[in-house]
Amino acid sequence: MIRKAKLILGIFLLTLLTPPTIIADSYDARGNERIARASDAPIPLAACGEITSAGNYRVTANLKSQWDCLVIRASNVALDCDGRAIEGNNFEGAGVLVKATLARLENIEIKNCKISNQHYGIYVEAGKNIFAHNNDLSRNYDDTARTLFGKTMGWVDGGGLRMDRVDGGVIEKNIANENANGIDARQSERVIVRNNIAGWNTAAGIFFWDTSHSEIRGNTVNDNHRWCVLKGGEFDGWAVPGCDTAGILLQDGSSENLIAQNAVVGQNGDGIYIRADGMKCGDGNAILNNRVTGALWNAIEVGYCARTVIAGNEIANAKIGVYATFVDSVEIRDNAIRNVDQFGIALKNSAGALIARNDIRASPEGIFLSADARNRDWLWFLSQSGDAYRSYGNLVQENHLRDLTNGIHLRDSTANRLIANDFVNVQRNYWLEGDVSGNAIRTRDVFLKRELE
Repeated sequence: MIRKAKLILGIFLLTLLTPPTIIADSYDARGNERIARASDAPIPLAACGEITSAGNYRVTANLKSQWDCLVIRASNVALDCDGRAIEGNNFEGAGVLVKATLARLENIEIKNCKISNQHYGIYVEAGKNIFAHNNDLSRNYDDTARTLFGKTMGWVDGGGLRMDRVDGGVIEKNIANENANGIDARQSERVIVRNNIAGWNTAAGIFFWDTSHSEIRGNTVNDNHRWCVLKGGEFDGWAVPGCDTAGILLQDGSSENLIAQNAVVGQNGDGIYIRADGMKCGDGNAILNNRVTGALWNAIEVGYCARTVIAGNEIANAKIGVYATFVDSVEIRDNAIRNVDQFGIALKNSAGALIARNDIRASPEGIFLSADARNRDWLWFLSQSGDAYRSYGNLVQENHLRDLTNGIHLRDSTANRLIANDFVNVQRNYWLEGDVSGNAIRTRDVFLKRELE
């Protein structure tokens, strides 16, 4: 099973890491014509306006805009702000707008811009082969004060950079701080977001909405969260930080993406968060080799989706290390988890999971498998009926559990296999409660099969 999963993941990553064709003056486009040749004399821009023909453009003065400043309406455009600033008026319009047209614009590069006080720093309404790099897109629109309730998840509007309906793009070496969303891609394919900095945004540092076959790699995202007021229950009316915000957030069908080698640090709401919540699921995502520390809620959270791989991550100082709910065939393996407040790994209402070779230390509980008897009628968007989402049939194998109160905790979780897990300085290796029938426990040297009642 493990070898097959690794083979599938390897094929997925090989396909994903084949970059889109980006035709820019700093890229070899595999024999295709560049956006603008190095010999092309740059066309100077000293005021806001429209770019309606292909060419190499350079901003020659700091610009102030009343609405949209530079509007690109042509393909094969290279725009170099040359470090100049574009300052908006009361967070209206975009600093650079790539306009949607009947014939989708292609091969556009935007670099070296410093854009603030706009609704979006850069907004691409639609396009193909879009390259945005070395821009500072900070202090643009934020739809809420940090201490007040604001829109959450996919309804957030405004930010540093947004791409809609883009096929092939690279977003690289940008700074996007103090916005609503830092970097935002929606309904797009084959977008690479790498080596950016996104911090102190109030919704998400990096956000994908219905964006697939893309990559988020090597970014630093920190302290992205807002506050909200809880509604209902014993904590009704309490103001708390977090509120469905995250350092990296994927939503509404964002599938087959790679999230790798990012530093997700500081007080993000969640660190990395993949969720459906009434929208279609995003399946087949891989979360690999990230450092996730200091999240206000969960370091990594995935919910209502299938075939997620969470492997090789370094996790510390969160409420829960990895939290997975209503998922099919998730893999959680080879992670190092330290100093979390509740559970190293918590898996709820899920089946067919592989939890293997994780090193979990200095936390109250190591691994927690449970079922929630909530009303499932609202789970219409799941791949199976809500009744199918019990906790059963999971493989928990070769995990190293050290300095914990409880090692492995099962509550109303059945027919699991717990094989060759290692316990060091754990007060209680196994805690079994509720319906735990059909579980098989095998230590390193003894096989025990018990029908637990």
